[in-house]
Amino acid sequence: MMEWIFIYSALILIGALLATSLGETIANALGASEEKLSWMANDRTRKLGAMQLMLLGGFIASIDLFWIQNKYMEYSGITAASTAMDIFGLNFDTTTFVGDLENNNFFGIPWGFGGMLFFVIIGWFTLSIKAEPTATWVDLFLKLGVLSTGFGVAVSLYLVYIQTFVMDGVYSLEATIIQLTIFSLLLAFASLQKMKNEGTWVEKKYDSDPLDKKRKRRSGGYIAPTIDSEE
Repeated sequence: MMEWIFIYSALILIGALLATSLGETIANALGASEEKLSWMANDRTRKLGAMQLMLLGGFIASIDLFWIQNKYMEYSGITAASTAMDIFGLNFDTTTFVGDLENNNFFGIPWGFGGMLFFVIIGWFTLSIKAEPTATWVDLFLKLGVLSTGFGVAVSLYLVYIQTFVMDGVYSLEATIIQLTIFSLLLAFASLQKMKNEGTWVEKKYDSDPLDKKRKRRSGGYIAPTIDSEE
């Protein structure tokens, strides 16, 4: 299963890099413009695109963790699907983590399944904002994104506490990757909220209001051709 860990870790890492100031350097190096890699052409669309990469990676990681837990239950604790290794002196053993029936869930919801629900909700916020960046509800969605990811970080810290002190230093690599993704998403939402507050959210060069276009088409009407009376 290590290949899956490499895949979703790469998606998350690339997204996290593009969401930072380094993302602009990468976009310029790739020659991003209106015609080429347009989603990387300005800060807002690049950060939203980067968040989608992180969301995809986090969702796959959550599926992976949920699948491992289901396999553990199915085979009564015997599974070769999980990871077990020492990294920086920390004991990462997902089998032991999912095998702790008292702590492998959050109010009865398995950690992996909870992660899937979380990334779906945040993904809906992100896709909605990307689709209509000039809508009146965008500011509300940005605030909800900050609050939701902030709650996710709080839950992640609670899980770290459980793993460190209750489970005697047993961590899950998959869960840790999910936690880092949630923290990166919080920073990205905070950055987008700052752009909105500072008035750098809309760039006329790249943005157009689709609703305004519809209104113009409707108000334009039909003008019948005139016939010249002089022949």
